[in-house]
Amino acid sequence: MTLKKVRLPKDAQLSNTFTLLDTSESQVFMFIENHGTTSPFGNLYISDEKGRSFTLSMSNVIKGVAVDFERVNSLDGTFIVNRYNKLVPGQRSKPDLSITEFDEADMISEEAKKSRMQRPGMENTSRKQQSTVKEAMRIPDSIPQQEVFDNVRTYITHNKGAKWELIRAPTQTSKGSPIDCHVEDECSLHLEIYSQGPTLAPVYSTETSVGIVLGTGNLGKRLSNVNEPKNMYISRDGGLNWKSTKAGAHIYELGDHGSIIVAAKHD
Repeated sequence: MTLKKVRLPKDAQLSNTFTLLDTSESQVFMFIENHGTTSPFGNLYISDEKGRSFTLSMSNVIKGVAVDFERVNSLDGTFIVNRYNKLVPGQRSKPDLSITEFDEADMISEEAKKSRMQRPGMENTSRKQQSTVKEAMRIPDSIPQQEVFDNVRTYITHNKGAKWELIRAPTQTSKGSPIDCHVEDECSLHLEIYSQGPTLAPVYSTETSVGIVLGTGNLGKRLSNVNEPKNMYISRDGGLNWKSTKAGAHIYELGDHGSIIVAAKHD
């Protein structure tokens, strides 16, 4: 078997920790921990149709027990992520579109280089070289985890990551009361996925229930803590529009192509 090099943007720091999240639609979504394995977020990249050349799709995607990334199984091109909604110090507002190639040997070499830079003797390099190395290898560990999770927002794409958008809130509560929450006012729907563990049910869909998406979440400027009030939400058009169905957190399942929806209160 012959392995070929892949091509990544230069702002994708080499890392030996990455996750292939989806390969279902002739392209690859890959998550790279390019801020370091201790950082609670990383970048999401998407490949071309050959799976070799990658471009940045979404920066600062949340990672906890798993990456906060979920595919809407019944519709092509529709995915949901949770994102740390601030720029990391030194991070560009726009991605570096220049690309470089690397393979496993390059990754091993880069890790060895990092290790050498941490050993005595670095004082032999110039200050400029030291500054360049420190900036290239900088990991935003100085960002407290709670600061990250206090600034998480949920985004959805309907065109395979070409454009990500905040999720518009329902217009009414489950009891019919009007909801005053608008994206223009920095208020939107935020959904649990995987980062906060198995405490709450994540976004859920099936291939046979076309367009139906179930989720647990909240309305506001950010995804709230797992101990704060949550509600159950449903979309019947692949995430374009949502309805609040049950107050409180629930577990759920779909049956008979979506004509049956079962939900139970989560204690």
